Amino acid sequence: MPWTLYIYLLKDVLKLLVLATIVLLVVFSFGAAIKPLNDGTVLGAWDLVRFVGFTMPTMLTLVLPFSAGFSVTMVFCRFVADNETTACLASGISYRTILMPVFALGLTLTLGMLYMSNWVVPKFFRKVAAVVERDVADMIVKSIQSGEAYELPSGVVLYARQAEIKREPPLAADNRHPRIGAVMLRGLVVGIFHRDGRPPEEAIAEAADIHFYREGGRTWLEIVCQSAMAYNPDGGSMRLYPEGQFIGRMALPSRFRDEPDFFTWPQLNRLSRHPDHYYRVHDQKRRLVRVMTLAGMLHQLEGVFSADGGGQAIFQSATGSDLNRLTAVRSKMRGQELRVTAHGGEQVWFHINQDGQVHRTIQSDQVLIRAVPEKSKHPLIKLDVEDTSLQPLLHLDFKLPLVRSLDSDQEPIQRPSIEARVRWPTDLATPLLRHTARRLLEIVAVEPSYRGFTGIEWNAKHLDQTIEKMNRKIIGQINLRGATSIATVLLLLTGALLSLKLGRSLPLIVYFWLFMTAMVVMVIIHSGENLVTQFEYSVGTGIAIIWMGNLLLTGLIGILYWIVARR
Repeated sequence: MPWTLYIYLLKDVLKLLVLATIVLLVVFSFGAAIKPLNDGTVLGAWDLVRFVGFTMPTMLTLVLPFSAGFSVTMVFCRFVADNETTACLASGISYRTILMPVFALGLTLTLGMLYMSNWVVPKFFRKVAAVVERDVADMIVKSIQSGEAYELPSGVVLYARQAEIKREPPLAADNRHPRIGAVMLRGLVVGIFHRDGRPPEEAIAEAADIHFYREGGRTWLEIVCQSAMAYNPDGGSMRLYPEGQFIGRMALPSRFRDEPDFFTWPQLNRLSRHPDHYYRVHDQKRRLVRVMTLAGMLHQLEGVFSADGGGQAIFQSATGSDLNRLTAVRSKMRGQELRVTAHGGEQVWFHINQDGQVHRTIQSDQVLIRAVPEKSKHPLIKLDVEDTSLQPLLHLDFKLPLVRSLDSDQEPIQRPSIEARVRWPTDLATPLLRHTARRLLEIVAVEPSYRGFTGIEWNAKHLDQTIEKMNRKIIGQINLRGATSIATVLLLLTGALLSLKLGRSLPLIVYFWLFMTAMVVMVIIHSGENLVTQFEYSVGTGIAIIWMGNLLLTGLIGILYWIVARR
């Protein structure tokens, strides 16, 4: 074995490989820092250094094939120009032997890239995300101080008169999770734009605190308002909230944390077995549970009022101080609407004090109970579910009701309208949330009461597509990492053979052709990965295109070796 030749070639290749890799890593890493800076992220000098330092390992799998090809091209072009190839062939050393150290180095780099891309690089992506997410509070303050609104996840838009960072942030609402910051707002205006077509909600508050904390590997924020007043788009009324009202909790999506592209190999395997851990599946599952809860509420009421002689449903008011009882003897279900009536065509609504004494009676000829926020000329009971807590609620909207007070002998009084907000007596959402996403899809498929209910079929289909797309992303990511790693050893051999074929030309010309070949291969690999995630194409088609680049490169290596060996 010509160990002297192997050591000679590898020493020069490794020297150029290290220098080229360092230069490209620095350039690419500083280039990556431009995007968060343009997005408004406030990175201090030390945070910028940390960002670049954590980004360098994530760029290694992208840079290494090009830097390795460059180093091999430079070394072998000089090897040919100095007639060392002719000397090796004259001494009986074949081209196969000359290429052996290149193959060994490429195989080592391929195994290293496989390990880096599946175990090391995702961890550094999470470190990069941690540096960026620390400055979310600064981004909110900067936007508000410049007179602009700031859009949070789930369609929540914030606008305030004044904003500042709280240097000693209070504990989060549950007093358990580690805090990473807090923002104090004055003169707050909140807009909540729902994606399911519901009317947008608005609220104003004298002051509010936004708390940021870490839980489950994600960054969350929660908003606590003081003296808040919310506008009800359905009834056109304002509602005053008590002091310290907890508005909601939402996760800040992170491109470097939440997508399968940035998961380790064990995390990808665990995610494929338990898709509920994927944030998109988790969020879509909650949307499906919300609609299933609405359907459950409506069917529960239908069961109560469809019994012989009618029935009654008892609810607790939103303040928890009063009980409410709805009685009826007949009910008729039509889609997502339940029409209930009582004796003599009257619908009776009892408002009961805690001592059990009836306080007043609201009478109407009929009441519509709907699980969607639609307006009606009839007295309407709207079933709703809070987005954050998934707590079932019941909203009353009586137009021109006849109210009779039982504390006096006065005649019934007709009022313009009566609105109320009461709690559902049972928790319908929690039992559904205990099921996995796949189990919920099975329940929707076999449960006849969910058929024809607007939103359930759509949300179930969307949840199923989200799980399928997640699995496709995992498959595409695994094949992408494998194909990119194997392309490294193939590019090294291609660079060495191109140099042996075109060694009398300028080294940069030889590398230009290698660079163009590498670009075509990488484009093919990443195009295949994109096709895997698209439902218009089969998974097999995407996988075939991912590996087509390496197959073409292998064919090119065979042709170049045949041409070189003939000389």
